[in-house]
Amino acid sequence: MSKRDKILLSTFFGWLILCGAWAYVWVAACNADPLAVDYEKGLFLPLLGFSIYRFTYLLAGFIIIYFAELILIPGAQPEKPTMV
Repeated sequence: MSKRDKILLSTFFGWLILCGAWAYVWVAACNADPLAVDYEKGLFLPLLGFSIYRFTYLLAGFIIIYFAELILIPGAQPEKPTMV
């Protein structure tokens, strides 16, 4: 595994951890609201709200960072295979 692959994988796993933590905080905040009714305290509605309001921005940011790393990291362009 090359250095570039390690950087891209670490970026992906870092983004995945960030998304999971942010979703957890989002759901915990929705469930801690004293004015929330029963259906708002489940998992579906808060996760739906997170996916609509936050996940789209996190996904767009990940795509931008991923392609920026592909462009800026030396050797990121795949080499053409040579005939042996």
